[in-house]
Amino acid sequence: MRESFTAATAESEGDVRSARSELESYALARIAEVETVLGATLTADAIAKSARDLEAAAALLELSERSTENAQVDVSVATLAEQALHLAWTFRSYGAQGVHVRASEADCSVSCDPHVIARVLAIAVTRVRASAPERGPVAVVVRTHVEDDAGVIEVARYSSEDLSARVVQTRVATHVAPTDAIVAAAAHAANLGLVVEASRVLIRCPRVT
Repeated sequence: MRESFTAATAESEGDVRSARSELESYALARIAEVETVLGATLTADAIAKSARDLEAAAALLELSERSTENAQVDVSVATLAEQALHLAWTFRSYGAQGVHVRASEADCSVSCDPHVIARVLAIAVTRVRASAPERGPVAVVVRTHVEDDAGVIEVARYSSEDLSARVVQTRVATHVAPTDAIVAAAAHAANLGLVVEASRVLIRCPRVT
C-alpha cells in the first residue's frame, strides 16, 4: 500500500500531485498506526477505526486516479444522479444511508464519468448529513436542474418541498483529512464544477450541445 500511494503521487503533477501528496502523508500515517495496532494490545474499536481510515484513503486514491482517465460518457443528468447513487454500492464503505431523490422538472444530456460522479456524490452526501452536528445526521435530498452550460446535481438538506422525493439506498463515504483536497483536484481533472457550501454541494456536469 505504501508503494501504491507513493507511486500515485510521483506520477502526477500540478493540483493533482499536491492533493495526492497530502493523501500519501495521511495514508502512510494510517499504515503506521495499523502496524502499531498489530504490535500492541488495543481495543477492537481502535483497530476498526484505523481500518476504516485506511479504507477511506484507498477510496480517495481510486477517485483521484479515475478522474484523470478521461472516461466521459453522455448521459441524462437526472438518470446520472439516481444511477450514481446505485453505483456507489460497489465502492468500499462501512455504512449505507437512505437518500431522497427528487424528480427533475427539466433534463439534459451531460458528459462525465459516472464512476467519478458516484464517488463525489457519496462524499457530498456524507458532508451534508453532518452539516448540523448539534442535531445529529440530517436527511439528505439529491435534486437536479439544468443551466445553459451544465446539468447540475444538488445535494442538500431535505425540506418540506421534497415531499414527493423517492428514497434510494446508497453507500456513504468516510470523511478524512485529505478528502476535500482530493475531491477538489479530482473535480477539476474530470472537468466538473464543484461548489461546496455549509449544507449544500453542487456538482456541475458539462452539458452536451
